[in-house]
Amino acid sequence: MPRNTDNDTQRFYQYVLNTLSAADFNTLHDQLSLSKRMTTIRLQKPNLMDKNMIQKLAKILNYDLVKLVHEYELGYDILTVREYNQLVN
Repeated sequence: MPRNTDNDTQRFYQYVLNTLSAADFNTLHDQLSLSKRMTTIRLQKPNLMDKNMIQKLAKILNYDLVKLVHEYELGYDILTVREYNQLVN
């Protein structure tokens, strides 16, 4: 699966913003059970997302979880090997 090597930190944030309706985007923090600030930080730095947030976000975005993890490197800096395997298998 090709990895996207774009280093623009706004790329995933923009993807989510463009995918969700304005109403859904504005309530995303509630759907993820996070503060607005933490939601924004995680969208701007998707490599720091934890397993639960990745699973919730894939469902909200209606996007294949494995593709989402690989394309945007979700959780790459925080997931353990065990958690990563649980996500993609």
